[in-house]
This record gives sequence, structure tokens and C-alpha cells, in this order.
Amino acid sequence: MAHPLDHLPILRMNGAGNEILVLDLRVSEHELAPQEARAIAKAPGLRFDQLMALHRPRRPGDDAYMRIYNIDGSLSAACGNGTRCVAYALAREGKDALRLETDAGLIETRRQADMVFTVDMGRPRLGW
Repeated sequence: MAHPLDHLPILRMNGAGNEILVLDLRVSEHELAPQEARAIAKAPGLRFDQLMALHRPRRPGDDAYMRIYNIDGSLSAACGNGTRCVAYALAREGKDALRLETDAGLIETRRQADMVFTVDMGRPRLGW
């Protein structure tokens, strides 16, 4: 039996020193489990600091719903460097501006130049 992640695109990138994997699950109903994120991190050549899992958008007007996994399988609410990598990955599909829903809220990105992407992370949240 094939694994649900077989044949799905995974891009490995570096965002300002962070090892980022972008896993495109937009064509799948599969939701990554924490143990799967840990297993991916142990696979040869796939170690990451953050794994950016892209899912189908849940709201009209958004480009994707994005979940961010740390190497231990825990979820992170946001990752600016990883989001810039997602912006690059989706720019290859012709998208220069994105709206990404995350567990922390909406994040917008924009291509500024060929390999330059900005991320609007919203207002700073203090007092964690």
C-alpha cells in the first residue's frame, strides 16, 4: 500500500540560515501527523528546522492553509523565513502575491524582485 505522502512535491530550501521543507498537500486530503513530521526529518536529505505543510485553502480568497511543524513534530504558529520559502515555491506557479491562512492568522506575501519576497507577519504580539 502506498503512503499518502508518496509522489507529493517536497522542496528543500534555506531561508536565512533555517533549513526549510515545503510539502505541498493541496492535492491531497492528508493532514500531516506529528510523528510523520518527525519521520520526514529523519529521512536522508530531509532534515529541517521547519516543515511548511500547504493544504487547500479553507476560506475564499486565500491561496493555502499552512501548518508549520518543528523538527520534533510540534506545531509552530508562524515562521517568517519559512513563509518566504513558501512564497518562492508558489511564485513558480505564477503567484506574485499570496494570502496564507495559518494557526496564528492571515499572512500575506509579495514578490519584490526575482528572488526577493516580503512577508507581512502582522502586528507584533508581545507578552507571551
